[in-house]
This record gives sequence, C-alpha cells and structure tokens, in this order.
Amino acid sequence: MLTKSWYVFLLLLLLPLLSARKGSTNLSQLQKDQHTAKRAATNSPTGDSNAQPCPRGKFRPSGLHDVECELCPRGKYGITEGLTTSSCTAGCPAGRYYDLRGAKSEDDCFFCPPGKYGTTTGLKTAECSGSCAVGKYGTTT
Repeated sequence: MLTKSWYVFLLLLLLPLLSARKGSTNLSQLQKDQHTAKRAATNSPTGDSNAQPCPRGKFRPSGLHDVECELCPRGKYGITEGLTTSSCTAGCPAGRYYDLRGAKSEDDCFFCPPGKYGTTTGLKTAECSGSCAVGKYGTTT
C-alpha cells in the first residue's frame, strides 16, 4: 500500500504533464513570449546575454534585435562600437569623401582629388562638391 507521501510525490510528478497536455498551445505561446522578451532585453538575435555590440564601422538599427550589423553608409564613419543609426558617428569632413561602406574613422575618408573641392560633410564620391573654376585650385590643410 502506498503512503500519503507517495501519492503527493506522484501527484507532483504528473500534474505538470497533465497541465501541459491540456494547455499545450498556451504553454508553447508562453515559451515563445519568454524567448522574445529575453531577446529584446539582451539586444541579441538569439537572446544570448553575451551578445556583442556592432563593431566600429557598423550599426544595428535601434529596436531591431534580429538583424545583422550593417556597414555604415558611404560618406559616413562609425568610430565607436554599438551604433544604432545609419548616421553612424558622423559624415566625412568637408574636403573629404568615402565611396565605400564601413569607414571606421575620419582617417578612412579620402581627400578630394586635385581640381575638385568639397564644401559639405558626408561626401560619397571623388567628384566631391564639384570642379574648381578654371585657373583656381583647392588646398587642404
């Protein structure tokens, strides 16, 4: 004959199984909700609390935890880790351009070539802002 403690043990053992069977859809949804909350709290696609921020020259749009880091756009650079907008850190300084993606500092930006000038920040091509007027030239300090 089973003692009272055995009945309690069996009841405790079987109760979770019976509850899960009755509400399997609810339990599954609860597990999904917990996983989603964990991912959101850790800013990680996998919910891993050891997730790394995006490296220099890359960004992950704020609030989008399930996406890969993207390269900073042409004409911009990302000097710090963990950037969350495509603005990255800043645009290349006036007189410089960067025609690739993923610059990590303003030192990656190229000077406008001879015969061209750059009056704005964030230039994306070697065309810069335009050509110098005939008989004129630009200097960079």
